[in-house]
Amino acid sequence: MSNTSANSQELLKQLKDIHSPDPVSWWPLAPGWWIVIILLIISIGLLVYFLSRKKPETAINYAIAELNQLKQTAFSQSALHQALRLFRRCSLIYLPKSIAASESIPQLLKRIPRCAAVGNKPEMVRLLGDARYAPSLDCSPQQWQEVIELLEIAITELPLLNHSYRGKQHV
Repeated sequence: MSNTSANSQELLKQLKDIHSPDPVSWWPLAPGWWIVIILLIISIGLLVYFLSRKKPETAINYAIAELNQLKQTAFSQSALHQALRLFRRCSLIYLPKSIAASESIPQLLKRIPRCAAVGNKPEMVRLLGDARYAPSLDCSPQQWQEVIELLEIAITELPLLNHSYRGKQHV
């Protein structure tokens, strides 16, 4: 028995302490994490693309809603100014800024095919062109409705006109 206890004591002395393995390195990443990172980047890119693409469509919807509110009001010079500012803001979204900012409202309307006939109506040109500078304007309810309908058509046609200006340089 002493022989076995001596052997066991000798065997116990040969044992070494238990050491934990080295910590797992976080680099290089496993292939699964690379796939997750790539999918995350693609999804963020698509999200940004679709959110930025929605803005002009909603701008048109808001503009049409504002025009519908103006259509319910009686003519006033401030209502006309508001309608023309609304058209100018929408044209700045869809047309090159050099064109939208420098041309008068009648000139911008002539660029839109469905509104080009505005040049044949001198009363409409006077009303739209001189609205900013005239001290007072007279407008019949029928003319006011025509102005609102014309601006509504023009605002809805602006995205279609935008495609003809893509890729072109304007100074």
